Amino acid sequence: LEYKRGLNSFFKPYIDVLPIYVPSILYFTTDELSELQSPELSEEAASMQSDLNANFKKFQQKMSSHWPFPIHNVSLEEYQWAASIVSSRGLRFQGEVYLSPMADMFNYSPQDTIRVAGNGESFLRHHILGSDGSITILSDRNAVKGTQLFEDYGDNTDDLYLKYHGFVAIGNPFTCVKIDVKKVLKVLPALTATQSQILRLFDVRFHPALFSCIDKNVNLGKALEIFLSVLALDDTTSQHCLSVLKENPKKWNILFEGCSINSITSYIYKHDSKEIEWDPKIVPMGKKALKVLRDVMTVGMIVLYQSTPDADRKKLASLQQTLATCPSQNIDTSIIPKKNNNKKIDEDLSECHDEKKKRSLIRHILAVQYRLQKKELWMVICHKFDHPNC
Repeated sequence: LEYKRGLNSFFKPYIDVLPIYVPSILYFTTDELSELQSPELSEEAASMQSDLNANFKKFQQKMSSHWPFPIHNVSLEEYQWAASIVSSRGLRFQGEVYLSPMADMFNYSPQDTIRVAGNGESFLRHHILGSDGSITILSDRNAVKGTQLFEDYGDNTDDLYLKYHGFVAIGNPFTCVKIDVKKVLKVLPALTATQSQILRLFDVRFHPALFSCIDKNVNLGKALEIFLSVLALDDTTSQHCLSVLKENPKKWNILFEGCSINSITSYIYKHDSKEIEWDPKIVPMGKKALKVLRDVMTVGMIVLYQSTPDADRKKLASLQQTLATCPSQNIDTSIIPKKNNNKKIDEDLSECHDEKKKRSLIRHILAVQYRLQKKELWMVICHKFDHPNC
Protein backbone atom coordinates (compact mmCIF):
# COMPACT_ATOMS: atom_id res chain seq x y z
CA LEU A 1 0.00 0.00 0.00
CA GLU A 2 2.90 2.37 0.70
CA TYR A 3 4.20 1.54 -2.77
CA LYS A 4 0.84 2.57 -4.24
CA ARG A 5 1.05 5.94 -2.46
CA GLY A 6 4.04 6.83 -4.63
CA LEU A 7 5.50 10.27 -3.88
CA ASN A 8 3.15 10.63 -0.90
CA SER A 9 4.76 7.75 0.94
CA PHE A 10 7.29 8.52 3.66
CA PHE A 11 8.94 5.22 2.74
CA LYS A 12 9.41 6.00 -0.97
CA PRO A 13 13.25 6.27 -0.76
CA TYR A 14 13.33 2.82 0.86
CA ILE A 15 10.85 1.32 -1.59
CA ASP A 16 12.88 2.70 -4.51
CA VAL A 17 15.93 0.62 -3.56
CA LEU A 18 14.03 -2.61 -2.99
CA PRO A 19 14.49 -5.31 -5.64
CA ILE A 20 11.74 -5.40 -8.26
CA TYR A 21 11.78 -9.18 -8.08
CA VAL A 22 12.77 -11.79 -5.50
CA PRO A 23 12.89 -15.37 -6.85
CA SER A 24 10.76 -16.57 -3.96
CA ILE A 25 9.27 -20.03 -4.05
CA LEU A 26 5.94 -18.20 -4.24
CA TYR A 27 6.70 -17.67 -7.95
CA PHE A 28 7.72 -21.24 -8.81
CA THR A 29 5.57 -22.96 -11.43
CA THR A 30 4.64 -26.63 -11.17
CA ASP A 31 7.43 -27.48 -13.61
CA GLU A 32 9.97 -25.46 -11.64
CA LEU A 33 8.89 -27.08 -8.37
CA SER A 34 9.45 -30.50 -9.93
CA GLU A 35 13.04 -29.41 -10.64
CA LEU A 36 13.64 -29.33 -6.87
CA GLN A 37 13.23 -33.13 -6.85
CA SER A 38 11.77 -32.74 -3.36
CA PRO A 39 8.07 -33.70 -3.11
CA GLU A 40 7.88 -32.37 0.46
CA LEU A 41 9.23 -28.91 -0.40
CA SER A 42 7.04 -28.81 -3.52
CA GLU A 43 3.98 -29.54 -1.39
CA GLU A 44 4.96 -26.81 1.07
CA ALA A 45 5.44 -24.36 -1.78
CA ALA A 46 2.05 -25.19 -3.31
CA SER A 47 0.47 -24.67 0.11
CA MET A 48 2.24 -21.31 0.49
CA GLN A 49 1.02 -20.22 -2.93
CA SER A 50 -2.53 -21.24 -2.07
CA ASP A 51 -2.33 -19.33 1.22
CA LEU A 52 -1.06 -16.26 -0.61
CA ASN A 53 -4.03 -16.27 -2.99
CA ALA A 54 -6.45 -16.70 -0.08
CA ASN A 55 -4.76 -13.90 1.90
CA PHE A 56 -4.95 -11.61 -1.12
CA LYS A 57 -8.71 -12.05 -1.26
CA LYS A 58 -8.99 -11.29 2.47
CA PHE A 59 -6.76 -8.26 1.96
CA GLN A 60 -9.06 -6.96 -0.76
CA GLN A 61 -12.13 -7.40 1.43
CA LYS A 62 -10.63 -5.76 4.54
CA MET A 63 -8.89 -2.85 2.85
CA SER A 64 -11.65 -1.84 0.45
CA SER A 65 -13.21 0.36 3.15
CA HIS A 66 -9.95 1.61 4.72
CA TRP A 67 -7.85 2.96 1.88
CA PRO A 68 -8.25 6.19 -0.09
CA PHE A 69 -8.07 4.64 -3.56
CA PRO A 70 -9.92 1.77 -5.21
CA ILE A 71 -8.51 -1.46 -3.82
CA HIS A 72 -8.85 -3.15 -7.21
CA ASN A 73 -5.84 -1.05 -8.24
CA VAL A 74 -3.68 -3.46 -6.22
CA SER A 75 -3.01 -6.52 -8.35
CA LEU A 76 -2.19 -10.04 -7.23
CA GLU A 77 1.28 -9.58 -8.75
CA GLU A 78 1.88 -6.48 -6.62
CA TYR A 79 0.64 -8.28 -3.53
CA GLN A 80 2.91 -11.22 -4.38
CA TRP A 81 5.87 -8.84 -4.72
CA ALA A 82 5.10 -7.24 -1.35
CA ALA A 83 4.82 -10.65 0.29
CA SER A 84 8.19 -11.73 -1.16
CA ILE A 85 9.81 -8.52 0.12
CA VAL A 86 8.52 -9.00 3.66
CA SER A 87 9.42 -12.68 3.56
CA SER A 88 12.96 -12.19 2.24
CA ARG A 89 13.99 -8.99 4.02
CA GLY A 90 11.99 -9.00 7.25
CA LEU A 91 13.92 -9.40 10.52
CA ARG A 92 12.11 -11.64 12.99
CA PHE A 93 11.98 -11.07 16.74
CA GLN A 94 9.71 -13.23 18.90
CA GLY A 95 7.31 -13.92 16.05
CA GLU A 96 7.10 -10.29 14.89
CA VAL A 97 8.48 -9.23 11.50
CA TYR A 98 10.30 -5.90 11.07
CA LEU A 99 11.32 -4.19 7.84
CA SER A 100 14.40 -2.17 8.69
CA PRO A 101 16.04 -0.04 5.96
CA MET A 102 19.82 -0.60 5.72
CA ALA A 103 19.70 -3.46 8.24
CA ASP A 104 18.21 -5.69 5.53
CA MET A 105 20.91 -4.97 2.95
CA PHE A 106 23.67 -7.27 4.20
CA ASN A 107 24.20 -10.23 1.90
CA TYR A 108 24.57 -13.73 3.31
CA SER A 109 27.82 -15.49 4.05
CA PRO A 110 28.21 -18.11 6.80
CA GLN A 111 30.52 -17.43 9.72
CA ASP A 112 33.94 -19.06 9.61
CA THR A 113 33.61 -20.33 13.17
CA ILE A 114 31.88 -23.68 13.68
CA ARG A 115 28.81 -23.67 15.90
CA VAL A 116 25.86 -25.90 16.63
CA ALA A 117 22.29 -24.84 15.98
CA GLY A 118 21.06 -22.80 18.92
CA ASN A 119 17.44 -21.88 18.13
CA GLY A 120 18.44 -18.49 16.77
CA GLU A 121 20.78 -17.51 19.62
CA SER A 122 23.55 -16.43 17.24
CA PHE A 123 21.13 -14.24 15.26
CA LEU A 124 19.82 -12.57 18.42
CA ARG A 125 23.34 -11.87 19.68
CA HIS A 126 24.00 -9.80 16.57
CA HIS A 127 20.52 -8.33 15.98
CA ILE A 128 19.17 -6.37 18.94
CA LEU A 129 15.65 -4.96 19.11
CA GLY A 130 15.55 -1.90 21.37
CA SER A 131 12.66 -1.01 23.65
CA ASP A 132 12.03 2.02 21.41
CA GLY A 133 11.68 -0.18 18.32
CA SER A 134 15.18 0.55 17.03
CA ILE A 135 17.29 -2.28 15.64
CA THR A 136 21.04 -2.54 16.20
CA ILE A 137 23.14 -4.82 13.99
CA LEU A 138 26.49 -6.04 15.34
CA SER A 139 29.10 -7.52 13.03
CA ASP A 140 29.51 -11.27 13.43
CA ARG A 141 33.05 -11.21 11.96
CA ASN A 142 36.06 -8.99 11.38
CA ALA A 143 35.75 -6.76 8.32
CA VAL A 144 38.50 -5.15 6.26
CA LYS A 145 38.00 -1.49 5.47
CA GLY A 146 36.62 -0.95 1.99
CA THR A 147 35.28 -4.50 1.55
CA GLN A 148 31.69 -5.64 1.36
CA LEU A 149 29.99 -6.50 4.64
CA PHE A 150 28.32 -9.88 5.01
CA GLU A 151 26.43 -11.53 7.81
CA ASP A 152 25.18 -14.95 8.82
CA TYR A 153 21.37 -15.10 8.79
CA GLY A 154 21.12 -17.70 11.55
CA ASP A 155 20.86 -21.44 12.13
CA ASN A 156 18.66 -22.05 9.10
CA THR A 157 18.27 -24.90 6.63
CA ASP A 158 18.37 -24.60 2.85
CA ASP A 159 14.60 -25.10 2.77
CA LEU A 160 14.02 -21.97 4.82
CA TYR A 161 16.34 -19.82 2.70
CA LEU A 162 14.73 -20.94 -0.53
CA LYS A 163 11.16 -20.69 0.78
CA TYR A 164 11.44 -17.27 2.39
CA HIS A 165 14.58 -15.55 1.09
CA GLY A 166 14.69 -16.70 -2.51
CA PHE A 167 18.24 -18.05 -2.64
CA VAL A 168 20.26 -21.19 -1.98
CA ALA A 169 22.84 -20.68 0.75
CA ILE A 170 26.03 -22.11 -0.74
CA GLY A 171 28.30 -23.29 2.08
CA ASN A 172 25.47 -23.21 4.62
CA PRO A 173 26.75 -25.10 7.72
CA PHE A 174 23.14 -26.00 8.54
CA THR A 175 22.43 -27.73 5.27
CA CYS A 176 20.69 -30.99 6.10
CA VAL A 177 18.73 -33.80 4.51
CA LYS A 178 15.55 -35.11 6.02
CA ILE A 179 14.80 -38.69 6.87
CA ASP A 180 11.08 -39.22 7.39
CA VAL A 181 10.68 -42.50 9.26
CA LYS A 182 6.94 -42.55 8.62
CA LYS A 183 7.61 -42.94 4.90
CA VAL A 184 10.07 -45.78 5.37
CA LEU A 185 8.29 -47.88 8.00
CA LYS A 186 7.73 -50.59 5.41
CA VAL A 187 11.47 -51.33 5.33
CA LEU A 188 11.83 -51.42 9.12
CA PRO A 189 11.39 -54.41 11.43
CA ALA A 190 8.18 -54.27 13.44
CA LEU A 191 8.44 -52.74 16.89
CA THR A 192 7.69 -54.99 19.84
CA ALA A 193 5.23 -53.81 22.47
CA THR A 194 8.16 -53.23 24.85
CA GLN A 195 10.06 -51.15 22.29
CA SER A 196 6.98 -49.03 21.58
CA GLN A 197 6.55 -48.40 25.31
CA ILE A 198 10.22 -47.44 25.64
CA LEU A 199 9.91 -44.91 22.82
CA ARG A 200 6.88 -43.34 24.49
CA LEU A 201 8.73 -43.07 27.80
CA PHE A 202 11.72 -41.56 26.01
CA ASP A 203 9.28 -39.00 24.61
CA VAL A 204 10.23 -39.70 20.98
CA ARG A 205 6.99 -38.01 20.17
CA PHE A 206 7.35 -38.02 16.40
CA HIS A 207 7.03 -41.77 16.08
CA PRO A 208 5.67 -43.04 13.75
CA ALA A 209 6.00 -39.64 12.03
CA LEU A 210 9.57 -39.22 13.23
CA PHE A 211 11.88 -37.23 10.99
CA SER A 212 15.44 -36.14 11.46
CA CYS A 213 17.52 -33.61 9.56
CA ILE A 214 21.06 -34.94 9.13
CA ASP A 215 23.62 -32.14 8.85
CA LYS A 216 27.08 -31.74 7.30
CA ASN A 217 28.68 -33.15 10.44
CA VAL A 218 26.57 -36.28 9.89
CA ASN A 219 24.70 -35.90 13.18
CA LEU A 220 21.57 -38.03 13.07
CA GLY A 221 19.84 -36.09 15.82
CA LYS A 222 18.94 -37.41 19.25
CA ALA A 223 15.43 -38.56 18.32
CA LEU A 224 16.66 -40.71 15.42
CA GLU A 225 19.56 -42.04 17.51
CA ILE A 226 17.11 -43.17 20.19
CA PHE A 227 14.74 -44.62 17.62
CA LEU A 228 17.43 -46.68 15.88
CA SER A 229 18.92 -47.86 19.17
CA VAL A 230 15.58 -48.92 20.65
CA LEU A 231 14.66 -50.71 17.43
CA ALA A 232 17.90 -52.71 17.73
CA LEU A 233 17.47 -53.76 21.38
CA ASP A 234 17.19 -57.48 21.99
CA ASP A 235 14.46 -58.80 24.30
CA THR A 236 16.64 -58.96 27.41
CA THR A 237 18.03 -55.43 26.95
CA SER A 238 14.54 -54.11 26.16
CA GLN A 239 13.11 -55.44 29.42
CA HIS A 240 16.07 -54.03 31.37
CA CYS A 241 15.68 -50.67 29.63
CA LEU A 242 11.98 -50.51 30.46
CA SER A 243 12.62 -51.12 34.15
CA VAL A 244 15.35 -48.46 34.20
CA LEU A 245 12.99 -45.98 32.53
CA LYS A 246 10.27 -46.58 35.10
CA GLU A 247 12.66 -46.23 38.01
CA ASN A 248 14.48 -43.13 36.69
CA PRO A 249 12.01 -41.03 34.71
CA LYS A 250 13.61 -38.06 32.90
CA LYS A 251 17.08 -38.84 34.33
CA TRP A 252 18.55 -38.86 30.85
CA ASN A 253 22.18 -39.71 31.63
CA ILE A 254 21.11 -42.80 33.57
CA LEU A 255 18.59 -43.77 30.91
CA PHE A 256 20.93 -43.44 27.94
CA GLU A 257 23.49 -45.62 29.70
CA GLY A 258 21.06 -48.11 31.22
CA CYS A 259 19.27 -48.63 27.90
CA SER A 260 22.54 -48.99 25.96
CA ILE A 261 21.56 -45.97 23.83
CA ASN A 262 25.02 -44.43 24.21
CA SER A 263 26.82 -47.65 23.29
CA ILE A 264 24.66 -48.46 20.25
CA THR A 265 24.82 -44.87 19.00
CA SER A 266 28.59 -44.92 19.40
CA TYR A 267 28.73 -48.11 17.31
CA ILE A 268 26.63 -46.50 14.57
CA TYR A 269 29.09 -43.62 14.25
CA LYS A 270 32.34 -45.48 14.91
CA HIS A 271 31.62 -48.98 13.63
CA ASP A 272 34.68 -48.92 11.39
CA SER A 273 37.12 -47.93 14.14
CA LYS A 274 39.93 -50.39 14.74
CA GLU A 275 40.87 -48.75 18.03
CA ILE A 276 37.68 -49.54 19.94
CA GLU A 277 37.16 -52.90 21.61
CA TRP A 278 33.38 -53.30 21.47
CA ASP A 279 31.34 -55.08 24.14
CA PRO A 280 30.27 -58.39 22.53
CA LYS A 281 26.70 -57.74 23.72
CA ILE A 282 26.60 -54.39 21.90
CA VAL A 283 27.96 -55.52 18.54
CA PRO A 284 24.88 -57.42 17.26
CA MET A 285 22.56 -54.61 18.36
CA GLY A 286 24.87 -52.01 16.84
CA LYS A 287 24.96 -53.91 13.56
CA LYS A 288 21.17 -54.14 13.54
CA ALA A 289 20.81 -50.39 14.18
CA LEU A 290 23.28 -49.66 11.39
CA LYS A 291 21.41 -51.94 8.98
CA VAL A 292 18.14 -50.22 9.80
CA LEU A 293 19.76 -46.84 9.16
CA ARG A 294 21.05 -48.03 5.77
CA ASP A 295 17.60 -49.35 4.88
CA VAL A 296 16.11 -45.98 5.78
CA MET A 297 18.76 -44.23 3.68
CA THR A 298 18.00 -46.46 0.69
CA VAL A 299 14.46 -45.12 0.64
CA GLY A 300 15.29 -41.50 1.42
CA MET A 301 18.59 -40.84 -0.28
CA ILE A 302 19.95 -40.02 -3.68
CA VAL A 303 18.68 -43.13 -5.48
CA LEU A 304 15.21 -41.55 -5.50
CA TYR A 305 16.37 -38.44 -7.34
CA GLN A 306 15.72 -38.30 -11.07
CA SER A 307 19.25 -37.15 -11.97
CA THR A 308 22.80 -37.72 -10.82
CA PRO A 309 25.01 -35.08 -9.18
CA ASP A 310 27.27 -35.03 -12.25
CA ALA A 311 24.29 -34.39 -14.52
CA ASP A 312 23.14 -31.62 -12.19
CA ARG A 313 26.55 -29.95 -12.22
CA LYS A 314 26.55 -29.91 -16.03
CA LYS A 315 23.01 -28.55 -16.14
CA LEU A 316 23.81 -25.89 -13.54
CA ALA A 317 26.90 -24.75 -15.45
CA SER A 318 24.87 -24.50 -18.66
CA LEU A 319 22.08 -22.50 -17.00
CA GLN A 320 24.54 -20.16 -15.30
CA GLN A 321 26.38 -19.59 -18.56
CA THR A 322 23.09 -18.65 -20.21
CA LEU A 323 22.32 -16.27 -17.34
CA ALA A 324 25.76 -14.67 -17.57
CA THR A 325 25.10 -13.65 -21.19
CA CYS A 326 22.19 -11.51 -20.06
CA PRO A 327 23.54 -9.03 -17.46
CA SER A 328 20.90 -7.16 -15.52
CA GLN A 329 20.10 -5.32 -12.30
CA ASN A 330 17.77 -5.27 -9.33
CA ILE A 331 16.86 -8.92 -8.87
CA ASP A 332 17.60 -10.32 -5.44
CA THR A 333 19.27 -13.73 -5.86
CA SER A 334 22.46 -15.64 -5.10
CA ILE A 335 23.44 -17.43 -8.27
CA ILE A 336 26.83 -16.32 -9.48
CA PRO A 337 28.93 -18.82 -11.45
CA LYS A 338 32.08 -17.20 -10.11
CA LYS A 339 34.37 -17.55 -7.09
CA ASN A 340 32.12 -16.16 -4.35
CA ASN A 341 28.88 -18.12 -4.52
CA ASN A 342 27.53 -16.33 -1.43
CA LYS A 343 27.07 -12.99 -3.18
CA LYS A 344 23.83 -12.06 -4.87
CA ILE A 345 23.38 -10.79 -8.39
CA ASP A 346 21.49 -7.60 -9.03
CA GLU A 347 19.54 -8.09 -12.21
CA ASP A 348 17.96 -5.57 -14.62
CA LEU A 349 15.47 -7.44 -16.74
CA SER A 350 15.11 -4.58 -19.23
CA GLU A 351 18.26 -5.84 -20.98
CA CYS A 352 16.74 -9.31 -21.44
CA HIS A 353 14.59 -10.18 -24.42
CA ASP A 354 11.94 -11.95 -22.38
CA GLU A 355 11.42 -11.00 -18.75
CA LYS A 356 9.36 -14.06 -17.86
CA LYS A 357 11.87 -16.47 -19.38
CA LYS A 358 14.71 -14.73 -17.55
CA ARG A 359 12.99 -15.07 -14.22
CA SER A 360 12.14 -18.68 -14.95
CA LEU A 361 15.80 -19.31 -15.76
CA ILE A 362 16.79 -17.91 -12.36
CA ARG A 363 14.27 -20.15 -10.61
CA HIS A 364 15.54 -23.20 -12.52
CA ILE A 365 19.09 -22.39 -11.40
CA LEU A 366 17.96 -22.16 -7.79
CA ALA A 367 16.14 -25.49 -8.07
CA VAL A 368 19.23 -27.26 -9.45
CA GLN A 369 21.47 -25.62 -6.84
CA TYR A 370 19.11 -26.77 -4.11
CA ARG A 371 18.87 -30.41 -5.20
CA LEU A 372 22.60 -30.64 -5.97
CA GLN A 373 23.53 -29.40 -2.50
CA LYS A 374 21.23 -32.05 -1.01
CA LYS A 375 22.73 -34.81 -3.13
CA GLU A 376 26.29 -33.85 -2.26
CA LEU A 377 25.41 -34.05 1.43
CA TRP A 378 23.72 -37.40 0.88
CA MET A 379 26.98 -38.71 -0.57
CA VAL A 380 28.89 -37.62 2.56
CA ILE A 381 26.33 -39.41 4.76
CA CYS A 382 26.37 -42.40 2.44
CA HIS A 383 30.14 -42.87 2.78
CA LYS A 384 30.05 -42.27 6.53
CA PHE A 385 27.72 -45.21 7.06
CA ASP A 386 29.15 -47.45 4.31
CA HIS A 387 25.98 -47.54 2.30
CA PRO A 388 26.32 -49.98 -0.63
CA ASN A 389 24.90 -47.44 -3.11
CA CYS A 390 27.74 -44.96 -2.59
